[in-house]
Amino acid sequence: MRSGGSVNTYTAGIITELLKDGQVSNLVKEIRVENKAKMEALLMILEDELPKECQILHKPTRGYFVYIKLPNNLISTNVIAVLRNQHDLLVLDGQSFWSGDSNDDSRKTLANGIRLAVAYPLLDEIIEASHIFCSTIKELLHSK
Repeated sequence: MRSGGSVNTYTAGIITELLKDGQVSNLVKEIRVENKAKMEALLMILEDELPKECQILHKPTRGYFVYIKLPNNLISTNVIAVLRNQHDLLVLDGQSFWSGDSNDDSRKTLANGIRLAVAYPLLDEIIEASHIFCSTIKELLHSK
């Protein structure tokens, strides 16, 4: 058996103090406010600029992710390659999040999408990336 052990006593002491004096709770509150602003900016840009052929499957009120369903004439893995190679944007395709039967007929349509996340980028990066994302989708749709 391999064990990395538990948190060492020094680190455990730091964590204990942070929890006791409320710093962690304050940090969580700050992160929630920040992520809410990032999500609102992302959703506003998507609503204004995302081509109508695409669909936001669920408009989140909390959380870190937005799932965009692509039209059948765009394949998510191809879109992701363009975003990564031409714009240095990293997003994940819906195939990664499909939990159903791989032979399910719904898989082709439901899993042909892209998941966007707001947790790590800064607000200005979210805004810039959202514009790039939408314009890239438009370009790919019009090139078909």
